[in-house]
Amino acid sequence: MPRKRTRAKPIFVEKHALDEPHPALAAYLDSLGESSQRTQRTALEQVAHILTSGRVEAEQLAWHELDAAATAALRKRLQRLYKPSPGNRYLSALRGLMKAAWRRELIDHETMQRVVDVPALVGSREPPGRALSQDELTAIFRGCREDENRI
Repeated sequence: MPRKRTRAKPIFVEKHALDEPHPALAAYLDSLGESSQRTQRTALEQVAHILTSGRVEAEQLAWHELDAAATAALRKRLQRLYKPSPGNRYLSALRGLMKAAWRRELIDHETMQRVVDVPALVGSREPPGRALSQDELTAIFRGCREDENRI
C-alpha cells in the first residue's frame, strides 16, 4: 500500500513509448503462472506509472531503453513511497522483465546486468499490537493468579 501519492517528475519520459505492446512484457508474463501473471502485471503497471508519472502504460513502455540511472531513481522513489515488501515485488517484476528483454535479444547482457543490479529495499515492519503499560501487565498477571481454572 503506498504511503502517499504525489505527481512527481517522470524518471523515464514519454518519448520511450511504443506504438505496440512490448514483446518482452508478454514473454515475461507468459513465463509465469496465472496468479503470478496478475501480480507481476500489476507491479509492472505501477513501475511504469512511477517511471513516467502515469503518462505511459506498461505495455507501451520501451523497457529495453531503461538504464541504470533510471532504475536507481526508481528504487529511490519506491523507498520513499512504499513499504519494503511491495517495493521489492515491483523491483523483482522489473528484473524479470529485463531478463526477458535480454533473452529476446532486445538488450545486451551487460546492459541487463547494470539495469537489474539495484539493491532491495530495506526497512523493518513493526509487529501488530502495542506495548502494554505496567498497570495493564499487573492486571493480566493478577487475573491469571486468581483464575481457578489453571492449566
